Amino acid sequence: MGSRAAEYAEDEMPFLRRKREATPTDDHEVTTDEVTTEDDADAVDAADAGLDEDASDDSGTARIEDEAEAEDVDEDDADELSARDAEDGSIVELDDDLDDEDQDVDADDLDEDDEAPRKQRKGGLRGWLRAREKKTDYGPDYAVRVATLPDLEHFPEDGHVHPEIVRSWLALQQFGEAMLLVSWFKDRPAGYVMVSWTGDWEDAIRKRFKNVPSITNLWVDEEHAEAGVERKLLEAALTVIEKQGRDKALISVDRDDRPARKLYRELGFTDTKARTTDSYVYRDAEGKKRRGEHKNLVLIKDFTEVDEEDDDLDDDEAADEPQTDADEESETDADAESETDEPADDAVDRKS
Repeated sequence: MGSRAAEYAEDEMPFLRRKREATPTDDHEVTTDEVTTEDDADAVDAADAGLDEDASDDSGTARIEDEAEAEDVDEDDADELSARDAEDGSIVELDDDLDDEDQDVDADDLDEDDEAPRKQRKGGLRGWLRAREKKTDYGPDYAVRVATLPDLEHFPEDGHVHPEIVRSWLALQQFGEAMLLVSWFKDRPAGYVMVSWTGDWEDAIRKRFKNVPSITNLWVDEEHAEAGVERKLLEAALTVIEKQGRDKALISVDRDDRPARKLYRELGFTDTKARTTDSYVYRDAEGKKRRGEHKNLVLIKDFTEVDEEDDDLDDDEAADEPQTDADEESETDADAESETDEPADDAVDRKS
């Protein structure tokens, strides 16, 4: 009877059989609290599923909130970075953080060429950072100042001197062996001159005048030759040499360049009687290579002496000046007189 009742109970209530099979040991007794109906089991499963969905929703909401907080933190950090950069005087500013007044000031500082839309650079907290442009002040027209590395971009490659040569001069300046002075017209060089602290480029002149700086590589653009650029460059070079505590300065000038010799004499240079020769190769109108040379006079200026005009330079100029017609006539008259005197001498000789 008991076994038949148990079989009936298992047939009518299969969940009891499943419960019994899930029991870890045979000694475990099933109580009424552990027994649930099939409807109750379905409700429990649905409740568990609902808890899982709620948990996933909660985790998603929490993740969204965390991302929002992270964005707020990034914005706060960006604001702090902008404020810190402004306090430190940094040249980098965020576009979004600029005030209207700053934008107006920047707009006034820009030239007409800078009105084109700027390319935004990628990177940074906001996706881009804009570097404030630092403009070089070249001063008034024909102002002379010491050249710097950023000035290289203003020397055109097809100009009088290639930018790479200027770079080599700036390297000498960096090592304290020379100084490059440039006269600027707008943002273009109107002329330049170099001061060589180690002396003249010629070895013989450098050995003869030891520790005497030399003014070399003087050049003036033909378009600005009438603006007194050459004198301004020479005066600037002499001022730099004198302020460095040097008492003398050398310069070489082409023997045939009379305007330059006159200018140097006005600036207090005198002749040293030393001569140099510059040889060079050029192409004529037909494209053939030719050799040429310049005969140079080596001049010196002594800052300890009172400036006086050099008579030697005048003598050199007089010696180089071509003879005039009057001079030729006087010479012919002298020759004629000497010829008329010769027969008298012959007569005296015959009498004797």
